[in-house]
Amino acid sequence: MAKIRDKGKRMSNHLIRNIIINLSLLVISGSFQGCSLSDEQVLRKEFNIPQSANLTVLNSVPKTSGSFGREGLKIDATFKFSPSDFNSYREQVRENKQWKSLPLSRDFLIKITGVSRIVESLQRVYELQEKPVPEPGSIYNPTEEQLLEEWMSKLPVDVKNGFYRCLTAGDNLMYANKVSCSEKQGDLNDFMLAILDIDQHTLRVKVHTAY
Repeated sequence: MAKIRDKGKRMSNHLIRNIIINLSLLVISGSFQGCSLSDEQVLRKEFNIPQSANLTVLNSVPKTSGSFGREGLKIDATFKFSPSDFNSYREQVRENKQWKSLPLSRDFLIKITGVSRIVESLQRVYELQEKPVPEPGSIYNPTEEQLLEEWMSKLPVDVKNGFYRCLTAGDNLMYANKVSCSEKQGDLNDFMLAILDIDQHTLRVKVHTAY
């Protein structure tokens, strides 16, 4: 009887190990499957962009992951709609409360770009190093306005007639669960900003991570 019990125990342990291994493989497989989406597929999914909308611009830096992922990720993308597809998408956007009317406010731009955090960080660096703070506005001590102006040259702020939606995750922006930028307190360290241009029938998307 003891031998039978030992054999049954070994079989049970073997079965448990196999179950754990198989579950682990499923989790790993699912993780890789989620991360296998291309940049275009991720953007289409997040903003419900139809396949009929043509991707006319896609600039991604870096294009692939390094040792710590895609550090400092920057993506610029533009999708062009046909007149009929645009009308349908515009109605969809108007019915979704997460989309807001343009223009982008100054406070919103400061929040997503984190320029206040950058200025404060520079001040702390000089204080910790016990060095005199350079003249505000100099190359070594830029002001919020200077940093914001530089940012505005990189964002599609020229669009005046349309809607925008902003998403953030805090980490692993492309694949993590995201919330509206307005739900996060303080400056953001990543964002996915989509701007629907009613005049040009385009959707422009800007992705930025500061990690």
